[in-house]
Amino acid sequence: MTITTLAAHFDGQHLDIYTIHGTRWVRGNQIGYALGLTFPRVAMDKIHKRNAEEFGPDDTMIVDLPTAGGIQPTRVFSQKGVVKIAMFARSAKAAAFRDWAARMLTSPQPAPELLLAPALSLSTQRELSIFWLKHPANRKFIRYAAKALNNAEIALLCGWKCASTVRAKRRTAEALGLIAPPANLASLQSRGGHFAPRLPAMQSRSNALARHLQLQRQGA
Repeated sequence: MTITTLAAHFDGQHLDIYTIHGTRWVRGNQIGYALGLTFPRVAMDKIHKRNAEEFGPDDTMIVDLPTAGGIQPTRVFSQKGVVKIAMFARSAKAAAFRDWAARMLTSPQPAPELLLAPALSLSTQRELSIFWLKHPANRKFIRYAAKALNNAEIALLCGWKCASTVRAKRRTAEALGLIAPPANLASLQSRGGHFAPRLPAMQSRSNALARHLQLQRQGA
């Protein structure tokens, strides 16, 4: 089995991204450190065991990887697995880390941290959407976002301390095709600068949402 390794960082924490059979994986203990968990290795093991029925072979597996004690069996998680672990972890960094995983574990090369994720495949999008919407807070966010409330208003109604939590959930919901990108894309396009890197990803996700709705109508 051929394994390639790429170095990445999240909030100052080093993570190794392993590509195995075309899929990217991250060590469980490094995820624990990135999430700021107390006793990361033990905490990650408890989270996984407590929710084992939620994880399939596409989410996590054991592979032999180099460690300080030599080559040892090590649990790794794919993008979907990272999304699930981060949702179960009670960490203030969970939303931001899910956003990081969506960007870093799907692109051909690690993307600059300013860029958003490319559109997910429809099958992955549907699976992750169903899982993401299991969380009551995420369903509440979608309900308020559909009413065109701004980030500060949604944060207030949901009891979140800052609008950055809403922004992270909005980016995740856009990537999953649960909400459409801003309607004023033309206005954003004219501004360029800060907004320019977001536009292709927004348009791509909008197209993916349209395809998703078309498939739903065909299956009705």
